[in-house]
Amino acid sequence: MHVSALAGLCILACLAFEKGIQRGGAVLFVFAYSLVLEWLQNLSPDRYGSMEDVAANVMGCLAGVLLYLTIVGLRCLKRRYAIEHPKETKE
Repeated sequence: MHVSALAGLCILACLAFEKGIQRGGAVLFVFAYSLVLEWLQNLSPDRYGSMEDVAANVMGCLAGVLLYLTIVGLRCLKRRYAIEHPKETKE
């Protein structure tokens, strides 16, 4: 559950900004926020934070960024292919 939640948040964070440095900062913010939530769990008597959850958060952030980059790369390839091979019109 951690992986999918953080992947989705990181994809949304990347979509929210145009510049790469802003995207990186947003992803770092999402990860830092997840770390704070894990730490706050230790203050609750019924819950505890774990390194396994932190590792899952890292994997989720990486998965989200990789998925975002894959989608952007595929869109660039599609645009490049459309420019290099325009559709022939019938006259």
